[in-house]
Amino acid sequence: MISEKEILAFRFSRLALSVNVIEELPDAILLVDTSGVIQLANRRAAEMFGYSRLELFDSSVAILIPPDVREKHAE
Repeated sequence: MISEKEILAFRFSRLALSVNVIEELPDAILLVDTSGVIQLANRRAAEMFGYSRLELFDSSVAILIPPDVREKHAE
């Protein structure tokens, strides 16, 4: 029987692989939760939007929308 520790280790290794794949993609990728908060931004997204990945993490996706259209986007 597989232990809980082994299952967790497997899940974490799959998650790490997924993040590594996302990081190496040539496209900008953002993972945003249902509240509109950025949970992951790859290198290309940070470059494209002019923020560091740390600045993007845990920020509202609204910071990426030009101020003149933010209100309309919120609708």
